[in-house]
Amino acid sequence: SLGTSGVVFAPTPRYTPDPRGRLHAFCYTDADSWHVMGVILAAAACQRWFRQLLGDDAQAPSFDALDDAIAASPPGAEGLLWLPYLSGERTPHNDPNARAVLAGASLAHGRAHVLRAIAEGVAFALADCFDLLADPCGVEVDELLVSGGGARGDNQCQIIADVLGREIARPAVDEGPAYGAALLAGEAAALWTREAMAEQLVIERRFEPRGELRALYDEARGRFGELYRVLYG
Repeated sequence: SLGTSGVVFAPTPRYTPDPRGRLHAFCYTDADSWHVMGVILAAAACQRWFRQLLGDDAQAPSFDALDDAIAASPPGAEGLLWLPYLSGERTPHNDPNARAVLAGASLAHGRAHVLRAIAEGVAFALADCFDLLADPCGVEVDELLVSGGGARGDNQCQIIADVLGREIARPAVDEGPAYGAALLAGEAAALWTREAMAEQLVIERRFEPRGELRALYDEARGRFGELYRVLYG
């Protein structure tokens, strides 16, 4: 889910805690089932923060315009990196003292580069969460869904797919947690069945990873992790 924060959430049939406490592991809504969850504290909040720097609501570009502007920068933002830790970070660092960083800026960089660096930094942070599902938790993910206000941007969704190297699907309903809670409440009240709930999942668009960008993003993500370690590790 891409809202103010970003959440990587996966149900699992067994209790699979992270020994280092980087992921949440809680009971799920079904009997004898669980979920694991990683959270980054600033996802769409990063774009909102940058938009506020550009002016008040009457002057600043729309969020759609900001997402469109990402396409004016090449993948990798010509070396520009963004650590999205505007509010510290929860997963995987559990570090309240971490702060956001824009690194590698030069006179060659413009607004589009910053916007792409922000989108890529959010994607790298989500990938840090996603990797923990498999190791150490051993959770296998068959399908990736993305929801929330931040998922309305096609370029942001495509970047996440490219960084993860996985297809991601965007449901037609962009409300994530609240919509899911309403569906579960309706099932508990016997207003509908689990099968009827599943029929509500209509995919609006799928984003396929672009394999030609995998090496570029693997290298950029390595620099992303090293920048955190140098500054805060």
